[in-house]
Amino acid sequence: MSSKDLPVEIVEQICDCLDRDSVFQLALVSRNCRNGAASRIFHTVSIRLTSRQTFRENCEYATSVLASPAKSRQVRHLRVFGIMKGNISTRGDWDTGSSTRNRGVEIPGGIFTDTADCERLIRIMLQLETLRDFTWGFVEQIPSRVLRLLHKSSPLIRLHMPLFCLKSLIVSPKDPIRIDPHELELATSPCLYSFGQIDMQDAERQGLVDHNASAVFEMVAGAAPNLREVDIRVNPVGPPSGSEWLPGTITKSSSPSASHLEHLSVSTSHHCARLRTGLSDVDRMGSLEKLRGMMDISALRTLRIGDMLSASHVRWLTEECQFPCLDSLDLDLWDVYNAHEMENRLNSFLLSLPPLRSLRLRGRYFPSTMPLLLGHSGRTLRQLDLPMPGQFENAGTNSDPDLWAFADAELIRTIQQKAPSIEYLALCIQRSAGDAKEVAVYRELGKLTSLRHLYLSVFHSMDYLWMGLYGEQYQLASEYYMAESVDLVVSLAVDEALVKSIFDTFSSAKPPYAAPLQTLKYRVDALEPECGFCTNHDWIKLLAYIARSFDCTRNLRDDSPQECSVEEYQEGWYDDRSRLEEDDDFHEWVDEYCMPVLQKVWPGIEGRDWMKKWHSFPLLA
Repeated sequence: MSSKDLPVEIVEQICDCLDRDSVFQLALVSRNCRNGAASRIFHTVSIRLTSRQTFRENCEYATSVLASPAKSRQVRHLRVFGIMKGNISTRGDWDTGSSTRNRGVEIPGGIFTDTADCERLIRIMLQLETLRDFTWGFVEQIPSRVLRLLHKSSPLIRLHMPLFCLKSLIVSPKDPIRIDPHELELATSPCLYSFGQIDMQDAERQGLVDHNASAVFEMVAGAAPNLREVDIRVNPVGPPSGSEWLPGTITKSSSPSASHLEHLSVSTSHHCARLRTGLSDVDRMGSLEKLRGMMDISALRTLRIGDMLSASHVRWLTEECQFPCLDSLDLDLWDVYNAHEMENRLNSFLLSLPPLRSLRLRGRYFPSTMPLLLGHSGRTLRQLDLPMPGQFENAGTNSDPDLWAFADAELIRTIQQKAPSIEYLALCIQRSAGDAKEVAVYRELGKLTSLRHLYLSVFHSMDYLWMGLYGEQYQLASEYYMAESVDLVVSLAVDEALVKSIFDTFSSAKPPYAAPLQTLKYRVDALEPECGFCTNHDWIKLLAYIARSFDCTRNLRDDSPQECSVEEYQEGWYDDRSRLEEDDDFHEWVDEYCMPVLQKVWPGIEGRDWMKKWHSFPLLA
């Protein structure tokens, strides 16, 4: 059977395994392929805009394309936005905009106060008889006509608002709180399924009080009857202030039994950081404890706490909360002065949970945590995310290096044994000039049979890295420090050729029956605490010039699974590099203090030509 003869049902299953561009290519093969790919191509329609004119043009284009019932019947999700908060995972995405860069442009307000513009959107919505989800991604409030159209749908269309704000609740301290009738209808809408609360930072600077947090608490408690997912911008580990909790902002009463929340994300507001100091541990639980009394926290399937939790907070979660349904956890940990207690509390908390499918630990985690976690949740674990430890700052003066859990070959073998179904993995590793120890880590990662997506945060020994900042008069090229300086430069010199070689090492180590690695994100994060080119230290600027990060995507051809396409991650640094190339003061510093190191690494270079002639070094075979 040729690809032209594939049944539509088989094509649909193939499309589920392909990226978006490949789905479009497959749709060109035959009529059956086009029909089978339609459900993926038109599953999600996105209208991106930057002005009234682009909105009108995109609406006209969408209306003409979706005039075909064969296409409009495939649409399940309509997204309308100018800026988006976070990433939205969808099964497919037909985009009316020509450039994804529009995603980062803020849209001027007042577009949808124009009756004609609102009517254009409504006409598109009326075409979509099978619509199930609608995302409103504007700070401008959703029009009442659009909201009421959603209310008339059967079954109810789920409304997602990643930029949620009730503007009538931002008032002068002297004014009474009176919620606008339309915003009250929105806050209590049976269609409202998920929202991300935004922090209106200008309100405080203008002397206004934002009462949105009070409204959000009531919505979580049941005022929004079908709410399932929220991202709340309140102070999760600080005392709730008067502006954060005023009962009756929306409704006179609400019962926690009416809450059906399944996914909770709580992040600290920008103005609450100053509240942390001098507080008791009980006070610092703040909004989390308030939320526990307003909802059935035991029903949560996903919990994310985007604030710095201490050992006492983790103990509170263990002793005061129960999470029998939880399968996804994301915590931000911080307790540099009480590390051993944090280790014990964290391990106890993880053991108190049901087996997890997804875990992300930001900040401190420990060597003892991983074996314990893998023994408890390994069989169900699909995603494990252990990103850059936040305590790698100030030359590591606040951290005990013996407590940091960098990935080594032994840990990865344990992951393969205990978590055979892991599909996404993010780890911190230490480069060591591509020696046998480093290559062993890459080869063991390649043996993870289910792994499809890998994120590596790359570091180096802190002693080597920060010596250039705090050593006397930059003794980088002295006889005492030369070997260490050379080792650091060789390790952090990362270019496209090296990353391709690393990807090939992963792919070559894959067993024949294993899932191929789809993506590799290789991030040189060692310089992040000093902000790369933004630092005042020339040594860090030099390293930032050669320490580059890349995204690798597998070639989809079956006969070349080890090949990949490579794109540099931080393209915005091109301008910084250009400025550094013209910085005479920087080059004078390099010539005086660092040129012997560079000539040791790349023999024969002179003056500024190291910027053109530098390169990475091959991995040890």
